[in-house]
Amino acid sequence: MAGNSWNKKNYLDGSKMKQVKKIGAVTQFVSNVIHFSSQYGRENSIGYSMTNLVGEPNLLNQYGDYTQAAVLRTYGIWWLTAPSAPKVIDSQRTSYAGQDFVDLWFETPVYPSNIAFYETYHPGAVYEVYACNITDKDTNEKENIRWECLYSCSEMSAINQFRIFKQNLRSCSFPTALLRVVFRHRHLDYYPEIDAIQLVGITSDSHDGTDIDELYNGLQKLGISKADEEPSDLQSISIEGAGFNGGFDILPAEVIQLIFQHLTVVELCQVASVCHLFKKNCYDSLLYGQLNIQPYWSKFNNSAMDSFSSRCRQLKHLSLAWCGNWGTITPETFDRFIKKCGMNLERLQLNCCTFLSGENLQTIADTCTQLTELDFQACTQLTGVSFGCLSSLHCLQRLNLYRTNLTDNQACFLFKNFPKLEHLNLGSVSGIQHFDVVMGSLGHYCKKLKSLDLWRAKTLTNIGLGSLANGCPELLELDIGWCSQVNRIEILVTKCRKLKKLYLTSNRTITDRDLEAIAANCQDLEQLDLLGMRYISPHSLERVLIKCKRLIFVDISFCEQITKAVVSNLESQYQNVTIKKSFSHPS
Repeated sequence: MAGNSWNKKNYLDGSKMKQVKKIGAVTQFVSNVIHFSSQYGRENSIGYSMTNLVGEPNLLNQYGDYTQAAVLRTYGIWWLTAPSAPKVIDSQRTSYAGQDFVDLWFETPVYPSNIAFYETYHPGAVYEVYACNITDKDTNEKENIRWECLYSCSEMSAINQFRIFKQNLRSCSFPTALLRVVFRHRHLDYYPEIDAIQLVGITSDSHDGTDIDELYNGLQKLGISKADEEPSDLQSISIEGAGFNGGFDILPAEVIQLIFQHLTVVELCQVASVCHLFKKNCYDSLLYGQLNIQPYWSKFNNSAMDSFSSRCRQLKHLSLAWCGNWGTITPETFDRFIKKCGMNLERLQLNCCTFLSGENLQTIADTCTQLTELDFQACTQLTGVSFGCLSSLHCLQRLNLYRTNLTDNQACFLFKNFPKLEHLNLGSVSGIQHFDVVMGSLGHYCKKLKSLDLWRAKTLTNIGLGSLANGCPELLELDIGWCSQVNRIEILVTKCRKLKKLYLTSNRTITDRDLEAIAANCQDLEQLDLLGMRYISPHSLERVLIKCKRLIFVDISFCEQITKAVVSNLESQYQNVTIKKSFSHPS
């Protein structure tokens, strides 16, 4: 994307954030961005990055694409339908609409009352707002950390104008300085952009209600968390008569299991408290072959993980995405769980799990020897050398290392041991300094590679692209967005003729010659991103549309020679193709 230059001042200086004190109320903007799942911008940059949420709005009443805004990495259905898209774990029982999040810190802890989002482009992504009972970033009191949902959107809509999205928040039982905003953007037409977020609340000194923290802690001590612990001898339990169990005790165990397998994880925990018979069946390990905890990230903690360990002896697919931050899960608890329940694991999703340590990765490598999928997206706390131990996972087929600190040496060492690797995400991996060398290793050892994300691999050149094309002819998907040193796409498309998705975002050197090569070689192409191509003509673009008959998506935003009139003409002729033409603000 392209837009105006940066001008937000003091974007990381929380001490300079404006606070407006009314009668008992505090109005404030974000003072710091703590953690986030994805962003359009590159690491340690200010263009299109999440740090742009810090401070007061700069783009009031302005609609368009601006580098000063915070922008999410994806939108719409296009990434969800690409070859690289993983299947949702336990999708029959569990679904979660949240797709991205950002954790925000505010200088003054308050009881929140309302919130406002300054949405500057394609509004409508805000899905949920959570508050955490943390008021000090350096706190060591992490035993009773909890989250409360203050806002959730039941109906998502998209509009095409600037708006200040104001919402009253549910009552919060504690003061907070930490909010998590959850986004959903599969319904949006283009990248959503947000300039600033304003929070209004009252301080604890002026709060008139009852703080129920003490009451909550008292309920915890009543033993509620232990109510679903497994009996010491389940085999000794006998239920006489059918009257107390609604006739369930006269049903074969197989039938009960067939019924219970449709219950969510939360429902299983609730049903387990009904009677001994239900409890016995709810603890059956066959019900926990797949476990998707992401929808319950705000509730899942050390105690919950320990309680599940007795039921997950046959666990094969596990998602802990977004779970365990701020000490709610410790590395030690995770280690115990994996050692007890990880022997049969095939899929393990740990994206945005900041509790993970290098020792945890070693435990995964030693225990989960059957893994075919591993996801460490945005685990930015892990050092580059931590990943070396994963080289023993020779069955790995899918690996997500987006926004990690993987280094050149570790990458080459890993890929040498992953002959079955099919899907790899190295987007925004700033630790790799020589992508051409890494591509040489990939091309030599990973012949079955089908999808590769190299978003913002700034050191990639034609040499690395050639190594990849020669070694991985089965490629179905490649993202080399913002790889500005690549200028010969024919090197790729003449060898990788099965490509279904090709993203060349903001590669200013692409010309008509490259488009002609795409049209001649990529008959199966479905998605093509040409955003920011200065030198492509309407004629070469139409050649692609004519030859690539399976094409359903093309982005030609900021292509200087492709005018709105050209787009209108192409849309009328190729109605099966979604053509994106974004715009910046008026100059």
